[in-house]
Amino acid sequence: MHPTVFVSVPATSANLGPGFDCLGLALNLWNEATFSLPPLHPHLALEIEGFGAETLPRDDTNLIVKAAQTLAHHVQRPLPAGLNIRCRNAFPPGS
Repeated sequence: MHPTVFVSVPATSANLGPGFDCLGLALNLWNEATFSLPPLHPHLALEIEGFGAETLPRDDTNLIVKAAQTLAHHVQRPLPAGLNIRCRNAFPPGS
């Protein structure tokens, strides 16, 4: 079995009524990303399903890839060349 990390991010709502910039809540709706290192996989692979699957970039300009690069830089390790990222978007980006 190859190493795998699973990340889930809740949808949120903010600026609720009179609590503008003070009240917010997490919703029971999640975007998920799975990071894995399959053996003998030479290049970064990014799969996207759900919202944005047709329009989001599948290269190093994607925000998920940029976040992974930032984490790798922070821990002073290179981003693995064969990283496989699978994103499941249950809500639209920026919504």
